Amino acid sequence: MQKKTVLRRKGSGRNFVFCLMAGVILSGCVPTQGGRSAQHLGNDGNVRPAESYYTGYSKQFLPYREQLAAGKVEDVQLSLASEEELLQKSCKNDAALADKLRLIGLMERASLALQTGDADKSLRYCQMGQELIEERESESYVSEGLSTVGGWFTGFMGAGELGRYDAPGYEKVLLLDFASMSYLLKGDDRAFNVARLAVQWQDEEKERFEAELDELQKKEAKNTNEIQKQDEQTRHRSDRLLATIDAEFSKYDDVALEVPNAFVNPFGDYVTGMVNEFKSVDLKSLLSNAHIAYSQALKLNPESKVLQQAVKDTKKKKSASRLIHVVALDGFVPEKKVFSIPLDRDLDVELPTYEPISSKVAKIKVLTAGGKLLATLSPVANVEALAMRHQKDSLPAIQAMMVASTVRDAAIVTLGDMFLGIGGVVRKYTDEYQEPDTTSWMSLPSKIMAARIYPPKGLKTLRICSYDKKGRKVAEQTIKLSQGDRHFVLVRSLDNTMYAYPSKKIWSPKA
Repeated sequence: MQKKTVLRRKGSGRNFVFCLMAGVILSGCVPTQGGRSAQHLGNDGNVRPAESYYTGYSKQFLPYREQLAAGKVEDVQLSLASEEELLQKSCKNDAALADKLRLIGLMERASLALQTGDADKSLRYCQMGQELIEERESESYVSEGLSTVGGWFTGFMGAGELGRYDAPGYEKVLLLDFASMSYLLKGDDRAFNVARLAVQWQDEEKERFEAELDELQKKEAKNTNEIQKQDEQTRHRSDRLLATIDAEFSKYDDVALEVPNAFVNPFGDYVTGMVNEFKSVDLKSLLSNAHIAYSQALKLNPESKVLQQAVKDTKKKKSASRLIHVVALDGFVPEKKVFSIPLDRDLDVELPTYEPISSKVAKIKVLTAGGKLLATLSPVANVEALAMRHQKDSLPAIQAMMVASTVRDAAIVTLGDMFLGIGGVVRKYTDEYQEPDTTSWMSLPSKIMAARIYPPKGLKTLRICSYDKKGRKVAEQTIKLSQGDRHFVLVRSLDNTMYAYPSKKIWSPKA
């Protein structure tokens, strides 16, 4: 392993180091992207190829994800509960606890609680997370800038692990989607209000993302001009950097291009239609409202068979007096790793990138206890595609920021070399303070699927089975339905593990 030699000087040299560091840290621009290892060169002496690795939040959460896939959700919850119990001792109220857990902690706990069928606990975390997001939205102009997409980009590029988590817009929308599912499990029609809010948030987040992205892209021309002023080595570094990042992001175009943008999650409209359809049993005019909501959802996902069927049924005014809605959350959302790009002996660039996680499950079917097929679920929302599309659409701004970082890093190293090699010291210190942020909502599903079933009379039991691409059964759960003829069923599918929960009586006065 190559050993990095660092020269140290007392007096004026040391002062220069700290002055230079202060200039970098206080610049408030793009975080310096430094290497985590001195092993930049391969055995042949050439710069080693780019690589991905776990670090930070994604590395910490990885054991939890493995436990979840193995069906050990209770073990994960016990670990998180112990952590929360310690934090609770120093918190006077939920608001203080929310600050301690951070938004990401609330999001993970909300989805994990729902995975165990604990709708009340999931709702509590969803509401705490919602309040935290809304509080940030109402902050002063300066602080608010941090919670916008511009702030998200800065956190994306580095120095975010220990700070607050400003989730990308599609994750904020999904937090409300989880709240609406929790209400549905409780048989509570407040799912409608939350679902409508999710639709509103999605529109607002899309507008904000596009505005901030446009602003950041305008800086790309300025960065390009800066590159042209640099020496040949720096220009070569920048060209190689852009090409490498573009190639990395393009690997997942087949997934990202499944959606037109990262804000086409139809689930809020789907739940709005579902609630209206259930309530139309008592007020038939609500079937028209259900039809409108389903039609809007279908616009966002025109290939969804379950949405197509919902639009047809509500157009025909088909009664919902006996109707079962099954919603399944399958797989894991793409995870974040650090993508490391060595440029030469003394400089490399690192940034977090999403990587999809494969699922064994190809289909999920609903059957009677005797094995008669009732429905095959079809996708409603493709969360995996939303994450990858968000990354793809962010590429121009990310490239602009990374190039600016490379130019500045080169200047730091060059200046440092002029003063007895202290550039290495500066790089060491900046590495300690700047690190790509791999935080993301890792317990989210890859896909949200659904089916609508008009059951035969007397149906009390459902079998839910998942299958792989070859048609082999992967997992199975059997559930007993609650009283009544209208039902919501929630399924969580994780390879060989499956959980399934029937709702309480729909719109029960005790809900």
